[in-house]
Amino acid sequence: MAINKIRCAGVPEHFCYPWRMVSRDSSWSAAMTWTEFPGGTGAMSAALRNGEIDVAVLLTEGAVAEILKGNPSSIYSYYVDSPLNWGVHVNSASHISSVADIEQPQFAISRFNSGSHLMAFLYCRDHAWELNDRSFEVVNNLDGARQSMREHTDQLFMWEKFTTKPWVDSGEFRRIDEYIGPWSSFVIVVRNEMLTERPTDIKALVAAVQSAASHIKAHPRRVDAIARAYGLDVDDAKTWFENVRWSRSTLIDRSDIKKVAQSLAEVGVLNETDDAALAQVLFSSTTV
Repeated sequence: MAINKIRCAGVPEHFCYPWRMVSRDSSWSAAMTWTEFPGGTGAMSAALRNGEIDVAVLLTEGAVAEILKGNPSSIYSYYVDSPLNWGVHVNSASHISSVADIEQPQFAISRFNSGSHLMAFLYCRDHAWELNDRSFEVVNNLDGARQSMREHTDQLFMWEKFTTKPWVDSGEFRRIDEYIGPWSSFVIVVRNEMLTERPTDIKALVAAVQSAASHIKAHPRRVDAIARAYGLDVDDAKTWFENVRWSRSTLIDRSDIKKVAQSLAEVGVLNETDDAALAQVLFSSTTV
């Protein structure tokens, strides 16, 4: 009996180029599928819950929040060790030209508990801004944010800096600030059922992706292909490439995950969590 393909997913962004490489490799194309989710971490978390995908590249904060809220999945390993650089944007027609102009912020977010939502929480906390029921509007994805920001020009939107830069360059968005995430940006999350039934296959797949990422870093000419694949300016892609660090290990430090959970509890996304609860977030054989 044929073994079902491992269904993998990530965002349609430059960070996931190693997955594209692996999915097109003849040794893996028959064993896995690769689907890109414009809706990001929130959309992929729902797909994991529903059993529609098996493996997902999620923002670290979104993965921790989602699993602690009952998603039957585990963090298998880090994917990108470097933190994410979030751009803080408004529509170019907005009267807001700097952070000092913001009085009562409203953020466009892809989904609640998504990265755009959780980072907006942390950003507001750092600025001591009060939030209310109208502080967030769900727009599903980047295209939804563009539409919403045309209608509500003072609306804020946080998304990865280089992904949104084409709209900054075109004059549609104005980037008024940047926010460096306080932890490793992406993790690989796997449905628990897959970890039980096919641990060897998952281990081999993650190793293949990490090998592809290492190959890319060793061959800087790949940055031109990445720029073409994701519509990035080559110079922007080179700047990003110099700073991105794809993980080479599957070992995860529990203290890092605890730091994420504590930050989420501080902003009200999670209840305070104990070590026993946090242990359930991680695949046990890949923690230190």
